[in-house]
Amino acid sequence: MHQDIDPLKLRDRLQSTLARYISTAVPVSTTRAPRLARAVREKLEANYAQFAKGPFLESLPDFEKKGSIRELVDADILTDQWSVLRETGFEWLLDRSLHAHQEHAIQQATKGRNFIVATGTGSGKTECFLLPIVDRLLRDGELTEPGVRVVIIYPLNALA
Repeated sequence: MHQDIDPLKLRDRLQSTLARYISTAVPVSTTRAPRLARAVREKLEANYAQFAKGPFLESLPDFEKKGSIRELVDADILTDQWSVLRETGFEWLLDRSLHAHQEHAIQQATKGRNFIVATGTGSGKTECFLLPIVDRLLRDGELTEPGVRVVIIYPLNALA
């Protein structure tokens, strides 16, 4: 279920969380010096703006939507083995709208074509290659034999 975010409440929650985090990094024992620890935490919360600016929230327009995994299965682009999601409690993934560039990448990959995806942060580039990989694994059928089937190399640990 999609829920709108109140940016002011989010800001306050983030500020409070950061102040609590910083207060845990300050080596003041809450057991030995509870008043001092409380005073440090309260000072941090009251003067948060001195420690960090923001948070800055950026609203980005959504990407163009296309079909869903279920629609790609129905069009015989993806294998019908995706129906296994019905048994896992993740059936909702079958009907989640894909971005247009994700659908295009999936179509290229399932035809054995190479492709490059150049789009912004948070745009779903990972799904552009992971969904075709999962499709290929599902097509391979019984996967009880041990062995390496996929190697994914990320250029940065943060991306993994």
